[in-house]
Amino acid sequence: MQGIEPDLKRIRVNSIELAVFERGMPRPEEPTLLFVHATGFHARIWDRIIESFDGYHVLALVDAAAKSGAFARLLLLDPTIASPESYANPPPEYAAGGTHPGAKRKRLFASPDEMAERLSGKGAYHLFEPGILRDYCRHGLEKLASGEFQLLCLLEIEASVYMTARANGGVHDSARWIYR
Repeated sequence: MQGIEPDLKRIRVNSIELAVFERGMPRPEEPTLLFVHATGFHARIWDRIIESFDGYHVLALVDAAAKSGAFARLLLLDPTIASPESYANPPPEYAAGGTHPGAKRKRLFASPDEMAERLSGKGAYHLFEPGILRDYCRHGLEKLASGEFQLLCLLEIEASVYMTARANGGVHDSARWIYR
């Protein structure tokens, strides 16, 4: 699977259309692997990891797995889920009318390389393997007529997800079935 571009497909789950990147073909003797991404990221951030599962049928999409019943097991990792007690006292920027810092991020870049250089030492990005960070930047931008590159993720939407996330104290209960 190395070097092979995945097939972009669009699927409808309930009333939501999802973009899904698919590699390989389903095989009855092997499980289909599903990779999901966090808010603000995109499915192509998994490219380098997926390369190590050569021969498997692999999908990268968001949020449909738990509802579809198509998967026997899920391993969900999300660094934005806070400790249960933090939902009782969210930080001040989450108060009504506040603006999450994510809405103020830089939107325009001279190139994907400039974005990668800018992010490489910030927050959790310093933990990214360099190839994964480059994939995030390369596939997360669109080139404008001006020659600049703009983030595809709308920062206001990403920020609104973080603003409302601390209102969902039940997130731990919804994921608890995984530990059975």
